Amino acid sequence: MARISVRIPEYYDKVIKKLIKTGLFKSKSEILRESINIFIEYELKNMVISENEYNTI
Repeated sequence: MARISVRIPEYYDKVIKKLIKTGLFKSKSEILRESINIFIEYELKNMVISENEYNTI
């Protein structure tokens, strides 16, 4: 797995901490991975790409 470092607005940090506190997620990393997965799936579904291109990603 690749490691990246990002800066996020304070508001997002507060929301992330609340989500962890509620037990919905175990860590910040888990939330960010899930958020990225959702975003990428959404974008891929909305892109006009051939089946071949989708399978090579």
